[in-house]
Amino acid sequence: MIKPLEYAESILRSNPMNAYDIATSDEYRLPDNMEVYLDALYIEVKALWLMSRFEEAVKRADYLIELSQMEKNDLGQGRGHNVIGNVYHDMSNLDKSLEHYMKGLNYSRKVDDKKNEAALLNNIGEIYRRLEDYHEALEYYKKSMVLSKEVGELTLYGVSQLNIGELNYEQGYIDKAFKCTKDALNHFIHNEDYFSIAYGHFLLSKIYRKQGHEDQAKSDLSLAIDIMRRLQDHYNLNLAYLEMIDILAGEDKFEEALEYIEDALDISERLNLNKDTADIALYAAEIYEKTKQFDLALDAYKMYVDARFKYEKEKEEEHLKNIKAQINIENTMHEKEIYRLRNVELKKKTQEIEKLYNDMKIITNIGQNITSTLDTKKIIHLLYDNLGKLMDAHTFGVYLYDEKNKSIERNLLLYKGEDLTRPPVSIDSKTSMSAWVIRNKKPLMVNDVLQLPKTIASTREHLDNYDPKVKAAIFVPLVMQDNVIGCIVVKSIYKDAYHEYQFNLIKALASYITIAVINSQESQMLSEEIERRITVQKSLEELNEKLSEMSYKDALTNIPNRRSFVEFFSRELARSARSKDVLTLLIIDIDHFKEYNDNYGHVKGDACLTQVAKILKNTLKREIDFVARYGGDEFVVVLSDTNLQGSKQIADSIADNVKSENIEHIYSPIADRVSLTIGGIVLIPDEDSVMETIISQADTALYKAKDLGRNQICIEKGSNLQD
Repeated sequence: MIKPLEYAESILRSNPMNAYDIATSDEYRLPDNMEVYLDALYIEVKALWLMSRFEEAVKRADYLIELSQMEKNDLGQGRGHNVIGNVYHDMSNLDKSLEHYMKGLNYSRKVDDKKNEAALLNNIGEIYRRLEDYHEALEYYKKSMVLSKEVGELTLYGVSQLNIGELNYEQGYIDKAFKCTKDALNHFIHNEDYFSIAYGHFLLSKIYRKQGHEDQAKSDLSLAIDIMRRLQDHYNLNLAYLEMIDILAGEDKFEEALEYIEDALDISERLNLNKDTADIALYAAEIYEKTKQFDLALDAYKMYVDARFKYEKEKEEEHLKNIKAQINIENTMHEKEIYRLRNVELKKKTQEIEKLYNDMKIITNIGQNITSTLDTKKIIHLLYDNLGKLMDAHTFGVYLYDEKNKSIERNLLLYKGEDLTRPPVSIDSKTSMSAWVIRNKKPLMVNDVLQLPKTIASTREHLDNYDPKVKAAIFVPLVMQDNVIGCIVVKSIYKDAYHEYQFNLIKALASYITIAVINSQESQMLSEEIERRITVQKSLEELNEKLSEMSYKDALTNIPNRRSFVEFFSRELARSARSKDVLTLLIIDIDHFKEYNDNYGHVKGDACLTQVAKILKNTLKREIDFVARYGGDEFVVVLSDTNLQGSKQIADSIADNVKSENIEHIYSPIADRVSLTIGGIVLIPDEDSVMETIISQADTALYKAKDLGRNQICIEKGSNLQD
């Protein structure tokens, strides 16, 4: 049952509908194996989110959290909160998104998933960058770099470093941006992360432009475009195209700019990217005006207007849809929270409700101040200073429950505004009011310590931190998802100092204080609550990149597969036809491979194919050269802008390098080692050229080489190729 789920998770980004169908199939509906059922439920929830079915995603994620809580499965609870955070993030509700990512992070820490933690730190940096809080963004990027290096996630290390480079670029720190980007590129190159390599060169080209190095900018941008074309990274490719169009238009190289415009429009119209279509059409219109092609300029302006109208309409529809979804989500998923915050008990007492309402601004300000502060001591002082506006607080503090040691820590305490520390007390203590409150998860108000309830303590000396002057006290537990993390302590030297109103104010503040304390606990709680968000978001981005790469790679040899070849060759054929460049196609066959498989076995046969593929890949030195496994023992090589002589030299190198490996093949009738037969065609395509015809021509050349006895190379030239 696990294998189909693994497949479903692997295709989540590329085909969420199929993944959803697998995860919701009948075999996973009956939770005989609860762990597998939770995995299936998680994939279902992620698929719903990826399909933008936000309301369903939140509802099912909430169910995942409840079920995981019953099973004491921290991983499942973290996953559920993360997906809810993703939903709110996609709807640009960053506050709600942050709230759920903070909850999810707590569970991530419990299972010690440092890889996700590092990724989550990076994503938090992205949030702060989006909010233009560049200082905080930089801090989180740096934390991500430190942790990702610690766990050996060098690609994530490079991504965080590249983000710092882009952050510096946006702020105008060009020299810093250059250094960070170059360092990040070194990591990507070392790890052969070509998606990141391409984007790194793209960013580097923008930096070079800022520095006034136009030639270097064009060189890096051209390299980025070549890699993005090969990887079919269409979104970033369009960004790179726009940059190149801007450069060429500025140099009055209008014909070249129009070629890029044609490619960019093809991508944006195919992917229904209306904003890109509008931007590109506007460039085209301006170029046509400058070249006095006014009819074409008019057509381009019309395309711009149409695309811009569609884009604005899409934005408006998406905005309205998100608002409606958020309203529905709030109504269905947070009803209990709304009732809790309004406090049913306060509704019964009109006078207290009115008083509480008038002080809500103070409560809100306190909540905002403490939840944005990392320092625990500062939180206590902020609370103490503000509580003086609402009630008497001779002594105030927050006691934290240490579940591991079964003790209550009492070092966050203020006495007349001064820091005070008391020794820990056992959670099992029968003479501690704070222990009673935490054990029972119940708040307590005492207005006369001489008359303590006998079920709690028999004398006033049992009141925590006994002070003869203390006459009244309030204790309120801090609860997060049914887990008590401590309690609030407020004391007064006056008898009957507190009424139900003050009691309810402290209870209303408890939720803010709980979040603030969790965020700042041991000087890391804020990052612990937020970091889960980065982890999952970055994990999804990495998964998307891996899925994209996997769909175009041969599983055995780890080089591009036939599908990748067909898409790459189609694109190169169209590009070469437009630019009148030479294009070469080589088909390579391992001689008598059937005999090799039959006699050495399929395991060695697979090893032989993998070894030959590696030789082919290493022989091709240029980034723009392409090799793929065509099927069975056949490989194909595509060489752009390489003449007949150059193509023959590369074919000779391929054949020689395979021979040099001395792969034993005593069953071959033509040699005692593995050899190759290579056929190819070199031509300048035109607009009538057909891919299938060119492949057939190369295949014919291959069979001519085979007829000559194999272990041969036969490369022919097209009819329009000059000697």
